This record gives sequence, C-alpha cells and structure tokens, in this order.
Amino acid sequence: MSAGRPFKFTPEEFQKAWEDYFDYCDNNPVMKTDAIRSGERAGEILYIPVARPYTEVGFCAFHGLGEKYLSELSDTLAKHEDSEAKQLSHILTHNRAKCYEQKYSGAAAGVYNANIIARSLGLVDKTESKVTVEQPLFSDEDKE
Repeated sequence: MSAGRPFKFTPEEFQKAWEDYFDYCDNNPVMKTDAIRSGERAGEILYIPVARPYTEVGFCAFHGLGEKYLSELSDTLAKHEDSEAKQLSHILTHNRAKCYEQKYSGAAAGVYNANIIARSLGLVDKTESKVTVEQPLFSDEDKE
C-alpha cells in the first residue's frame, strides 16, 4: 500500500472502473439529429446514433470524480515506487492510450469532428508565415 492516504481504487477496481466506463460508452451512443431534406418526410427529424468517444473527463464524470482526478493521480503515482502504484500507473497509461486511439481512429474515419478531436489530442497543425518587405510600402513623396 502507498504511504499516506490509500488510493481510491485497488488496481483490480481501477481496471474494472475503466471497463465499466468503456462499456457505458459503447452501449450509449450520442444521438445526432438531422432533418430529412426531401420527399414526403422532408423536415422530419432523425436521430442517428454516433459512437460516444472515450475521454478521460468522461471517465471522471461517469464515476463522480473531479475532472482533474486522473492528472493528479498520475502525479501522485509518479512519486511512489511500490507495486500497487506501478500497477495503477500501468492501468492508467494503458487506458489513456485506449482513449487517445479511439478518438484518433474515429476522427480519421469521419465518425467524429476531426478539428475538435485534433485539438483534444493536442494535434495542432501549425503554419508559419514570414513576410519580407523588399521595398518600402510608402516613399518619402507619399508623405507630403
């Protein structure tokens, strides 16, 4: 056991908590709405199930934890060398990777909005512009 306060989850409970969250996501898609655009049913609203993305914040909300719980847990685990902390750290790392991969694959396949997922994953497309002025924009004559 770790020094100080015990962890909220044992390694087995922590893995089960992740599995419960993933099952919830898989079995409870987000409902997207869209209107039928033509024909007799034009204007009728359709409800289209879309896979619910796996997120760390979603895990925390599902289990009634604060949104910073996982980052604080990660920081705490990094300070401990015992077996329980190492197991919890491995479980956390593995399931964070699962969240990342599911969002990335979903965005690549067009299931999720690629721009939103890219920002969520920290994938920013940076472009650099460099402007070089070869001639002055205004001559001395223009100032008069």
